[in-house]
Amino acid sequence: MNKIEKAKEILFKILRKEDMSGDSSEIAQFHWKRNYGVYKDLPFYQSDNSYYFEESKGIISYNERDEQCVDYLEWFKPDFDRGKLLFVPHITIFHKGAVKYVLIIVDGKDTPHSELKVMDDFFSGYWNCYQIEADDILNCENLESIDKIKAKTIVDWWGEDI
Repeated sequence: MNKIEKAKEILFKILRKEDMSGDSSEIAQFHWKRNYGVYKDLPFYQSDNSYYFEESKGIISYNERDEQCVDYLEWFKPDFDRGKLLFVPHITIFHKGAVKYVLIIVDGKDTPHSELKVMDDFFSGYWNCYQIEADDILNCENLESIDKIKAKTIVDWWGEDI
């Protein structure tokens, strides 16, 4: 497992644990209200929407899906062609139905502008994207209690102090 994968896994586990702990979640400067969760490597296709589990095409209608299903990815019709794969962020955090944070882990190189442009076009500028160096995660002794994670702001639509 390379450095980016290790850092991604560490950060994902901490964010996911926090997301499952209550209605409101916070790790360092990132805060959100729990609803659809925190995902690692969540794919976004042409037919998807930033309200991923509500307005993407191919979602099984509410009255047809199993109410006990807690894996929201099972809400997509398995035989539905969602179109071209556009991007797969390292970590995606939902807040009130929509994607709030996209976190990208890097190892010394910035995320290519072409990848960021595809994501920005998809979200129409209404998203938050932060780039985090893998070493800043791997060298942190306790991410769960840290006040701020060093992150490069790519897009900050919400106007937060990151």
